[in-house]
Amino acid sequence: MRNSIWLEFFGEIYPTCLLIGLTMFIGGLMVKSWAIFSFYKWNTSKKASINEEWKPNVWIWLLILIMGVCVVVWTVTFKSSLHYVEQEDGLAIYTCKWTNTFEWLTATMVWHGLLLIVTFVAIFANCCVGSEARKQSGATSLVTINTLAVAMAGCVLYFLTESSATIAYGIYGALAVWMCFFGNMIIFLYKAASVCCCTKREAGEDFVGDEHYDTIKSDNSDIVGQTNQTFTNNGYEPSNSTENFNY
Repeated sequence: MRNSIWLEFFGEIYPTCLLIGLTMFIGGLMVKSWAIFSFYKWNTSKKASINEEWKPNVWIWLLILIMGVCVVVWTVTFKSSLHYVEQEDGLAIYTCKWTNTFEWLTATMVWHGLLLIVTFVAIFANCCVGSEARKQSGATSLVTINTLAVAMAGCVLYFLTESSATIAYGIYGALAVWMCFFGNMIIFLYKAASVCCCTKREAGEDFVGDEHYDTIKSDNSDIVGQTNQTFTNNGYEPSNSTENFNY
């Protein structure tokens, strides 16, 4: 049988790795962007970011669970078979054919298309957070985690097939890592968009950092009927030291 290993890879293992890899990359970017936006804009309880990390982690685990179900369904429904083609120099030549190929290809394209659309929206949501939030979020990235996940997925999926007793599973796992480059490019684009957005906003004369949006305080909040309030903003430096903003 000619080129049986490559036909096996492109017919069974590669589509599954592609499904898992792209979902982890695109979905990971989507989860990270919305997590940053929701924490720095809707975190009314002012909880520490370290205590809120479980939320995006749960979303990532949910994506992994969805992909696990897809792999199980793929294993059950996707079958390959050999079909005789011709005989050349006394050797029979066969070709691999698969069922449900078109349906799985369509479903995969629709799934990744939906994730791309939501990720595109999430990029603009991430640009809405303040510059201080971007500095803190820039230290945490899903690139390394997704890289290891894709590499491990390539090896594990090959072991599950148990169709060859060679070291080809290592090659398949390494080839799956090329999707890391695709994921890194997407994350780079959204970070570049965030930097450009921050630069344009800070270039304005009346720019006030978003990190001070919650600095409104009241000195008589416990007294009914009092309207006396003090407004402070750490980003403002009055020219006269005797100047105050008590109303």
